[in-house]
Amino acid sequence: MKVLRGIGIEILGLFVEDWAFALAIALWLGIVAIGATFRIGPPQARGVVLFLGLATILASSVARAARIRYGPTATPSIDTKFGSGSE
Repeated sequence: MKVLRGIGIEILGLFVEDWAFALAIALWLGIVAIGATFRIGPPQARGVVLFLGLATILASSVARAARIRYGPTATPSIDTKFGSGSE
């Protein structure tokens, strides 16, 4: 049974690289679906809320990935990108 579970996790890992990102999207879609079921707010507002929530989740995921890859204080500067100009 452990082997089957491991295989399943590996197969899911092929499609889902960032589990926190996928979970956040699933939770947000569930929250918006519950709001739509109970007809909370006008339909246009629900669409805007869905978009803003997904955009926020994407932005936070990108920021987290950048912190992991480049470190918390790494910011590119013009001098390192284009040289100091004293050449």
